[in-house]
Amino acid sequence: MNASLDATNAMQCRSRVDADFGRDEIAGPGKDPRPEVSFLLIQATPFCNIDCKYCYLPDRSNHARISLATVARIFREVFSFPIKNETLFVAWHAGEPMVIPPGWYSSAFGIIEDVKPSHISVRHQFQTNGTLLTDEWCDFLLGNRQYVEIRVSIDGPEEIHDLHRRTRNGAGTFHGTMKGIAKLRDRGIPFGTLSVLSRHSLHHPRALFDFFETIGVTDIAFNFEEIEGIHRTTSLSEPGVQQLYKDFLKELCALMRMNKKQWKIRQIDEVYRILGSQKDACNDEMVPGRFMAFDFRGGMSTFAPELLSLRHPGYGDFLLGNVHEQSLSQMVRGQKALSIGRDIAKGVELCRSLCGYFEFCGGRFSSNKLLENGSFASAETINCRFRIKTTVDALMEDLEASLLAVPNSHVSAVE
Repeated sequence: MNASLDATNAMQCRSRVDADFGRDEIAGPGKDPRPEVSFLLIQATPFCNIDCKYCYLPDRSNHARISLATVARIFREVFSFPIKNETLFVAWHAGEPMVIPPGWYSSAFGIIEDVKPSHISVRHQFQTNGTLLTDEWCDFLLGNRQYVEIRVSIDGPEEIHDLHRRTRNGAGTFHGTMKGIAKLRDRGIPFGTLSVLSRHSLHHPRALFDFFETIGVTDIAFNFEEIEGIHRTTSLSEPGVQQLYKDFLKELCALMRMNKKQWKIRQIDEVYRILGSQKDACNDEMVPGRFMAFDFRGGMSTFAPELLSLRHPGYGDFLLGNVHEQSLSQMVRGQKALSIGRDIAKGVELCRSLCGYFEFCGGRFSSNKLLENGSFASAETINCRFRIKTTVDALMEDLEASLLAVPNSHVSAVE
């Protein structure tokens, strides 16, 4: 793979970096300094009722909850900013959101609807381990189906899932999660899945394919066992695992093709979206305030979701302020945000200069850079090797093989 960034696109992205980090000669006097917001993460609670081995969250035994007053303050502040698209996406995550009953979310959604501009729609996503899904939750999801979606964390069949996703006393959570999935299916509620890939699961592409087919899911996201937050090791760093992942992805693609499955798989879609658009992937992580994460107290972080609960010797925490004490404008234009942002921008420029895959990610994964390499101003990480580089290589090889397998095809290779 020899991907190169188009010169015009590179210039446009570089101009965005300059403007977004407050260089007066770029931003100019009188221009709106507020970024366009595209995505929010809200921590309804840091608590999680299970204890996954690879979880990066440090405070998941804390039962604290966000207040409705804090929700109101967050969204009043957010809607004082320009919104990038007509739909604002809100993820309820960074703890198990379904610890809090659905009636509370009905109240929160009402507050959000009251304060949002009329031309903006809000779409909510619950990222859940599924073990707390009840009939009451299903009623709530059905009643709000026009602007709520759900993604269930499940790593595959029992033997794969229970290897890492366990209760606090060490028991597997597979059957609890499957009971939740059964409720969704019985009530006709569509759902996606999120599966964390470890070295072990990469040996079993057929088992994962059969499992996804059995539960009837067509929207699949893979995460990777990362060095992130308090999780300081990963089986993906072992020798030969990149090739193992490449073989895994190619076999999964072949199984989908053979069985005529039109599944939406996040990593595959990301790559083909860039190939189809013939544009490089601009990196929203390097724009302070484009993405915002809020903890249950109203503290705000930006750049990457993992930074919300992270501490680092060189930076302290990554909270830029609290909505009860400062405006979001003050936070995203403050010295702390600009200092972190400039370091992230240095890492992006390093990726641009060194990496032939830059057009597929735009130098993302800033939190991985910090935790793996010790600095935002660094380049390659385990996550980018798997999610971008090896994924691109696997899909190009799979595409070439599938074209060569077509009888009388005049296409002999993929450039």
